[in-house]
Amino acid sequence: MTFKPTTPLPSYSSPPFKSIDDIIFYLWDRHLELELSSTLNNVKTAQHLDVTAAIIDYWEEKLSEINDYEIQQRRFSSNKHD
Repeated sequence: MTFKPTTPLPSYSSPPFKSIDDIIFYLWDRHLELELSSTLNNVKTAQHLDVTAAIIDYWEEKLSEINDYEIQQRRFSSNKHD
């Protein structure tokens, strides 16, 4: 069975991300914009901030995993050459 949406999603231009760091910085900027603008009601603002914070935590965790993996690979590689 093929899923076909009844209404297409609006197109958004995505910012160019070259690294996970760029994603994290972009999300933190967005987080601060939401917090400072507060044009939404308090409940919606809190929900947006909670979701943004969870996404930031996720990407920071992924970045940490990548860094740990790269360190492990370098150690393994240097031990092979000893």
